[in-house]
Amino acid sequence: MINELRGVALDKLSQMELHDGEIIGVGSEGCVHDCIRKFRQLLSISEKEYFKKISFRIITSRVPEKCMTPILNMLSEIVKKVQVDSIVINDYGLLYCLKSNHLVANNLILGRTLIRTLADVPWHNLFVEAESLDTRESMMQANIMHLEKIELFKKYKIRGVELSPVDVNEKIIYSLQKIGIQCYVHYDNQIATIGRTCPRLRIIKSKAKGCTIDCDQAIQLEFFEPYGLSKLDFEKANIYPLMYNINNVIYHRGNVYDKFEYQRSDGIIFDYRLNGVQEIEEKRRTFINQLKGEATYG
Repeated sequence: MINELRGVALDKLSQMELHDGEIIGVGSEGCVHDCIRKFRQLLSISEKEYFKKISFRIITSRVPEKCMTPILNMLSEIVKKVQVDSIVINDYGLLYCLKSNHLVANNLILGRTLIRTLADVPWHNLFVEAESLDTRESMMQANIMHLEKIELFKKYKIRGVELSPVDVNEKIIYSLQKIGIQCYVHYDNQIATIGRTCPRLRIIKSKAKGCTIDCDQAIQLEFFEPYGLSKLDFEKANIYPLMYNINNVIYHRGNVYDKFEYQRSDGIIFDYRLNGVQEIEEKRRTFINQLKGEATYG
């Protein structure tokens, strides 16, 4: 297993104890501006001796056309200066551009903004409750489970995919691994929605130029009343789960499968912005001990 630690401040990384099989995630799955800020910071410290010992996973977001060339140039520079285990792609345009870049187009992972399932939506039961069991299963499965799509991704040298810990994803891990696609699962969170316009800017009523704000810390969001639904449907749909915003992504835990067998995956992604440090450290220790053969995940 290759476990990723995400949301860790680079200037505090030297204070962390890293174990075999752990890498550091740098970037953003939601915001291109945050990606650029983090990439610049990584490049600025890449010459320090400590960082030469660390393996990184580079996370890219959706990339507008005006930012495509800067992102491509920075990725090419990053892979020359630090140890890059893999690059997470959350934009099909970027994936296409990387196809001909032999320096970068290796060990690519499809991010979960591209590998979605209806189960990620907190109120998905409203969409499927009237459907037959077969139809529900078809609607709920991850969108990568299509032979032509899998073959296309293989041509683009996709090594793996990111998944949220919902029950339908646990069922497809073996199928994906069997055809050579590795599965990396986010610990205890999933994406409710992601937008091209930033919800945080709308919340604080700031204009687009406000994208320079520090938006890398999670803020909590909570629904107080239904919109377009009856009160009964609102409660039935489980729309009350607490949500979290980082960049332009809304996260939640409404449908997280509490018995998800993370150890079946090829790696776990721990995000220090979405879970308490103590909780993550305990889980890290459990999985590290498991890899050493000293304990079994329960």
